Amino acid sequence: MKITSETRYVSEDSLVSHPSHYKSEDDIECIDAIRAMLGHDGFIAFCRGSTFKYVWRLLGKNDPVQNAQKAQQFLSFAIAELEKQKK
Repeated sequence: MKITSETRYVSEDSLVSHPSHYKSEDDIECIDAIRAMLGHDGFIAFCRGSTFKYVWRLLGKNDPVQNAQKAQQFLSFAIAELEKQKK
């Protein structure tokens, strides 16, 4: 399993795009490890579930804008993965 950094980020907010607690000591982003582990279809499913989770809790937990940005981020991950399939 090869882990590459192909991640597209939609926000400059580090809590949305690059939370330090989701990066390994080897500078690997958790999202990239998840992509490598799950493969194309599994990664799309993961992104769909994560998008739904953040939309579901949009007004109920923490900052609603940040929840919307996180949902947007996971949707962006899914779009990027789907675009790779077109090539």
